[in-house]
Amino acid sequence: MRLFYDIDRNTWVTDALSGSPAWSAPVRCKQGDTAWPVTIQFLRDGSVHDYGAGATGKFGIKAGADLSGDFLAYDSSWTRSGSGVTAVFAFLVSLNTTEITAAIAAAAAPVGAVLEVEVTTADGIESTVSLPLLIERPAITGNEGVPTSGTPSYPAATDVLTISGNLVELASAPTAHTARVNLGLSDVSAHAGVLYTSIFPQILPYITGLTGGGATNLDGIPTVDLGAGGSLIAIIILDGVAKVYQLKSSVEAEASPGFIRPDDFEQFDNQKVWRQIL
Repeated sequence: MRLFYDIDRNTWVTDALSGSPAWSAPVRCKQGDTAWPVTIQFLRDGSVHDYGAGATGKFGIKAGADLSGDFLAYDSSWTRSGSGVTAVFAFLVSLNTTEITAAIAAAAAPVGAVLEVEVTTADGIESTVSLPLLIERPAITGNEGVPTSGTPSYPAATDVLTISGNLVELASAPTAHTARVNLGLSDVSAHAGVLYTSIFPQILPYITGLTGGGATNLDGIPTVDLGAGGSLIAIIILDGVAKVYQLKSSVEAEASPGFIRPDDFEQFDNQKVWRQIL
């Protein structure tokens, strides 16, 4: 963290520019950090001030309500780098102290504290004014459990169906069934990689005939697990012409192309017939 102290105004400021505003918000740091870097530039006469190689500095943090008490954190010496207008004084402060741990344990909120820097030169001792500080509890303590993935896990982007999706692409997508299940859509069944649903009309590009069974004919589509309330619509292309069929509860005899009985039709257990509506 970089801090700036205006010696002439005897106040912490926001940057190294002449006339910078005073620092107003509390500095924030985390309990448990073992090497909190704090660098300070001092300002005098509108420019960066260098105390020189012979000066020493101390950094201390105390509880705001107990300035006569022990340090919560402390660094006994700074490291100077640069010189003249580039001079910077750095501390490396451990916030992993028993004093901070005790203060954190006794507080329901971040611990209010102050920091102060003491400078010793050939002319004597100079101290900064106190700067308000908040020591926060760490969010990462090292004792956390690993988060549990939600069920079901969110599907891959390639499995997500969108309202604007092309129905032909949806029908031929090999992962469409899984995607719709993950999206919570009901009454879904799959056959030969084709998706059928009672929610939307479906274009069935693999169906090239009406009868004869198998994966390429309308009567070969398993219907025992499909709803037959009239809302399941199948669109097939025969000889370049679109045909629309509706799955209905019926015992109608097969009369192609108007009525197609599925191969799994059962007189008592699966009374369903494809009826041409267009």
